[in-house]
Amino acid sequence: MIVPLTMCEMLLEEPGGGSRTVTIDQGVSYSREAGVEHNVVNGGDGPMSFIEVELKTPAG
Repeated sequence: MIVPLTMCEMLLEEPGGGSRTVTIDQGVSYSREAGVEHNVVNGGDGPMSFIEVELKTPAG
């Protein structure tokens, strides 16, 4: 899960060479299914900043 600290225009590079651009507003959380491989690149003209929280299954 991520929470953008700024408006984020993200270029998502996906396995197999595909990519897509998504825009996420400041403060609006976003998540994907666990294990989805991707690379995030700043697709905008200005800086972007976000907090990423990785949710894990408890040990045991």
